[in-house]
Amino acid sequence: DDVFVAFFGGGWDSANADQTGTYLYGVDLETGVAVVKHLIGVDLPGGVTALDSDSDGFHDRIYFADSDGSLWRIQYPAPTAAEATDARAGAVADNLPGVFTRIFDFRGFPDRQEIFTRPVPVPALFNGSNYTWALAFGSGDRAELDREDSGFDHFYFVLDVGDSVTRNQGDLLEIDYSELTNSFDCTTKGG
Repeated sequence: DDVFVAFFGGGWDSANADQTGTYLYGVDLETGVAVVKHLIGVDLPGGVTALDSDSDGFHDRIYFADSDGSLWRIQYPAPTAAEATDARAGAVADNLPGVFTRIFDFRGFPDRQEIFTRPVPVPALFNGSNYTWALAFGSGDRAELDREDSGFDHFYFVLDVGDSVTRNQGDLLEIDYSELTNSFDCTTKGG
């Protein structure tokens, strides 16, 4: 039988002490039982994104980001694969049928890149039969949203090529939107 699970992060510790909100949860919607409780170690204030990356009718990737600048993927096997199991059959622990991968690590930045929103999947490349997915998201300082002089406010578009490699700042390509003349209209504050 299919199991419908709602995933969510533990929340935000406004003191930035990472004392609360440090777990990823998955709750069986039929029974209300937590079937996933995975310690990440830092706050998970943003939402979680489920993706059916191979269009088979089942969500096989779960994406989320944390307050310390990491972007995560849980890759679940196809429902017909031998390693696929009913989520209710296992104990609530870290022994999930899905594989956790930190796909991007922003912890090398001079400023903590806190991510408060869910990553948005975007089909980026198509090879004729499958998509390579990208994730779009921003970082910022929730406690001081009006600050324009911090190193916190960035927007990212990160490819997920489906491997287990954790990428970092050195893998980014910086794009200055002012160089994109005639590509789209963009109005900035004060300009």
